[in-house]
Amino acid sequence: MKSFFLSLGSNIDPISNLNSAINHLKNIGIEISCSNFYKSPSEGFEGEDFINCALGMKSKLDFDDLNKELKKIENLLKRDRSQPKFSSRTIDIDIILVVADDDIQFVSDELEKYNFVGIPINEIISPNLSDKLSINQDDSNLEKVTTD
Repeated sequence: MKSFFLSLGSNIDPISNLNSAINHLKNIGIEISCSNFYKSPSEGFEGEDFINCALGMKSKLDFDDLNKELKKIENLLKRDRSQPKFSSRTIDIDIILVVADDDIQFVSDELEKYNFVGIPINEIISPNLSDKLSINQDDSNLEKVTTD
């Protein structure tokens, strides 16, 4: 069974959409762990701030099958795929890291590129794994969000 680490983000009713996505993900993975939520400015366009988090889970699915399931969840939450890549969205779920038996099988460049990906992911991975990766941990424009 592989460990998948996902990045989730939304800037349209973000807390509700993130919580809905997390609930859907509980149906396709086990041993779920979730980072704190973080607010960050929109990237690549003028828009509302995003709320982002990371989720770790184990799954028997392979990368492609999990990615298909993630797209289904995005569709359920009314993700508009006709919009430009950098635009407002109800939900965005990306596979950032795949690990099997302590072997890194996939790592997205977004881990190093974006702090709103790196900081939440770093919260939920082991220190041993963190030491093997290049992770953006610049927290200068991130704000932890309480969801209570």
